[in-house]
Amino acid sequence: EGSAGTGERKTAMPKAFPSMMAASCVLLADAALVPPAFAYRTPARTALPSKRPPRTPASPIEPHVRSPPSLTRTSLASAIALAPPGSIWLDALRDWVLSYADPRPYTLASWECRLFLLTNSGYFVAGALVGGSGGGLPFGMALEMAGAISIWYHYEQCGRGGTGDRAVQTAMAFDYGAAVPTLACGLFYAIDGLELAPDHVPYRALSLMILAFAALAAGWIWDKPRQYFALHGLWHVLGAIAAAELASWHAQLA
Repeated sequence: EGSAGTGERKTAMPKAFPSMMAASCVLLADAALVPPAFAYRTPARTALPSKRPPRTPASPIEPHVRSPPSLTRTSLASAIALAPPGSIWLDALRDWVLSYADPRPYTLASWECRLFLLTNSGYFVAGALVGGSGGGLPFGMALEMAGAISIWYHYEQCGRGGTGDRAVQTAMAFDYGAAVPTLACGLFYAIDGLELAPDHVPYRALSLMILAFAALAAGWIWDKPRQYFALHGLWHVLGAIAAAELASWHAQLA
């Protein structure tokens, strides 16, 4: 009981207080023993080692950088000039070799494509004339083969369109393979005639062949559909006329 002289009143401690303190201590001890799997902890983030090699001044362009998927023939020189030594310029050269003009919007149903395919018919006429002349059978057969493969290539080109179709590129590779031996046979055919008559140079056939190559190169630069049809068609026509003129010259020497 409180003292009346001091006027103070003592507050009695609740009887349950000691048991509450004991229970709190038990809870704190249990919390300290909780397994880590049930405790919420923020996982520490560790920096993973970078797989990318550091950039060095000696190699400003990284090895995983590749050339563009396709290049036009007119940009070949700049692509090789800007590319570092290594495989990138080889990729640019490969893309240039396998590139071709896009004939769209013209298709096989258009008169432009049909007339363009018709320009290959001169190879068959020239092949027959050359094959009938003396010593011109290999050259004549090469011309016939080149004409057939050229029709196949340009038929795929006009039928499929685009600039990177696999079927067109396959036909174009065969076209390259037929053009090289045909030109070689024509060269040997001309040399054979010059051995018979060194003073009789086939200037007419030589001039036509130069014009044919000029038309071929111009078609790489001006490659819009109608421009390409006209220029590359001239390559076919002038090349066939040059072969026929060479056959006529060779026949005069016999």
